[in-house]
Amino acid sequence: MKLASQLVGLAVPLILSFRILAAARIRRWAGLRAGHPRLLLNDAHIQRVKARVTGESEGRKWYDKIVREAQTVRAQPPVRHELSGPRLLAQSDLALNRIIELGLVARVSGDREALARIRQELLAMAAFPDFNPSHFSTRPR
Repeated sequence: MKLASQLVGLAVPLILSFRILAAARIRRWAGLRAGHPRLLLNDAHIQRVKARVTGESEGRKWYDKIVREAQTVRAQPPVRHELSGPRLLAQSDLALNRIIELGLVARVSGDREALARIRQELLAMAAFPDFNPSHFSTRPR
């Protein structure tokens, strides 16, 4: 009997904890758009960006800076599989930043060359021989 009451005493808080965690998870995902694709910027966001770019001098300056950065990216080779110490993270970050900048330019202006360059970056990463698995095995679990 004592063991049964101890098990119940442990089970009740555990079950309540799981229910609280499940409710928190549901609330966290409640704002997620149900439709696909789930993009960083959907069409409504892009329309707001376009309005700011055309209607505000600060918005135009910000967008012009991103366009210049995207043009600089086009002059550089796609990302390469180069480790920085034991990590490939610098190349992953570089690719991510390039894809976001080029993607914004492509979505706002319709620039097809930016889309082509995004494709190059993605194909370059897909051609990596690996993503440095030795680094993953050294991380604490």
